[in-house]
Amino acid sequence: MSGVLLANLLKRQAGDFGQMLNIWYLEQFAYADISLERLFFQLLWKRGKFTFFFFLFGGWAGYVMASTLLLCFLAVTFGFFLAMAVIDLGIKGIVFAFAGVFPQIFFYIAAIFWCRFCGKNIRCDRMPGYGIKNRVRQMTERIVFYAVAVVLITGGVFVETYVSTLVLKMIVKNF
Repeated sequence: MSGVLLANLLKRQAGDFGQMLNIWYLEQFAYADISLERLFFQLLWKRGKFTFFFFLFGGWAGYVMASTLLLCFLAVTFGFFLAMAVIDLGIKGIVFAFAGVFPQIFFYIAAIFWCRFCGKNIRCDRMPGYGIKNRVRQMTERIVFYAVAVVLITGGVFVETYVSTLVLKMIVKNF
């Protein structure tokens, strides 16, 4: 809701000069030749930085708090994007907004929920009587936790690059 309100306030201040999703831009996108490998690594770099800071914040404040804040952020940005799409493109904007986030959002939300429910904030490395066997088990759990999260984020970037661009091009050409 706050993303929709923010989009409407910004659109009101910008007037008609601030079109984010113009049909001309979408048609240029539909017929442009995009290097998918370059796009993949660019998105991986952007999502990787965000994921790194999410892990830092999750390790410091707890993954429950970090995932809640990240889900709220995603909801606000999607509301903003949806409102701008409807303002600029009308009812067709709903289709473009959902097609723009549809396949990859499942991977990203799965990664957030993985961190929320499987993230541990236990610091038992220096406790007396904490043996080497328990330390190895804890290290293995941490490696598996981060590896699964990274695989989910990388899968989301892969789908965003190779599937979402094709779906958006197909929708733009058919509308």
